[in-house]
Amino acid sequence: MADDDTDTAERDATPPPTVSRFACLWFFVGFFVAGLVGMGLAFWAMLAQAPGWLIPLACIGPEVAFLLIFGSTTLPRIIRYARESVRNAPSPESAAAAAAGEGVEAGTKAKRVKTEDRDGFPTVEVVETEPGKTLTHSLHRAGVSAGCQFGCAVFFASFWNGIVGVFVVQAFTKWNAKGVVAWVEALFLSPFVLVGLVLIAFTLYAGLTWIVSWLVGRVEVEISEHPLAVGGSSRIQITQAGLFPLARVCVWLVCTEEATYVAGTSQSTAKKEIAKHSVSDPDESPTGGGLPLATEFKVPADAMHSFDAPNNEIKWTLRVTGRVLGVLPYRNDYAVTVCPA
Repeated sequence: MADDDTDTAERDATPPPTVSRFACLWFFVGFFVAGLVGMGLAFWAMLAQAPGWLIPLACIGPEVAFLLIFGSTTLPRIIRYARESVRNAPSPESAAAAAAGEGVEAGTKAKRVKTEDRDGFPTVEVVETEPGKTLTHSLHRAGVSAGCQFGCAVFFASFWNGIVGVFVVQAFTKWNAKGVVAWVEALFLSPFVLVGLVLIAFTLYAGLTWIVSWLVGRVEVEISEHPLAVGGSSRIQITQAGLFPLARVCVWLVCTEEATYVAGTSQSTAKKEIAKHSVSDPDESPTGGGLPLATEFKVPADAMHSFDAPNNEIKWTLRVTGRVLGVLPYRNDYAVTVCPA
């Protein structure tokens, strides 16, 4: 028994492993450089009229080599860091105790708020919530998930650049055969190539956002009151279950207006943030914006309530932002409903 206590004390005294905040940044920089090297090798192999099987191998070879080297040196450290984070996470019992008797873990189950429950306000669309674990309501994330955005970006970028690439290869082959660059054809292809580069850049950004969301894991936002009321108050609790802790967490209550304009046969939609109210500031937090985060906020008395009409819409969200590894930005919006007072 004494030996077990000694081992436990030594394990608790052992400092948790750390992962450099620049490790993820170096990963993206290294992978980007490896991609450029692969594209250069593939282009050189194409100009040298190398065998067909060598061109794709030269294109993906540097990326695969980089992933193998980076994974073999960093993956064990990430796994150990994740185990330590799970072991040091607060227990469900302590979170339930902090919720003052609310939520599923505290023994109170809240009814779901469904879209047809409008409380007598026909223009207020009440978003659906789930029963929370520590507070009464758990909010759903608004918008398209990061994984879906990345998948769509990869599909459109591959489709566009695949078609444009055929014409570019044919143009290079023709120029090599004649020894003269057809500038008219080059100018004609330039806009399509630029669009392809923009799609590649957007795909890289979407991939970064997806990887950041995977590193952060699931971020749950729970509130004690929903729907919110103009001038009313509610408690909020934010928890995380993921590999890397989210730091410098800011929470905002954001109001967005969407207006649809019809001119003849054309239709356009404009979207603009018309209000942004601070809920939690890491500079004013004693923990510096770490998770779990629990605080109370109030909807301004002069705020516009949620509104849903054919050509105009007012939406409210709780926006959570933060930093992963000190450098990678994180952001997610969670839909809420604000009813008239």
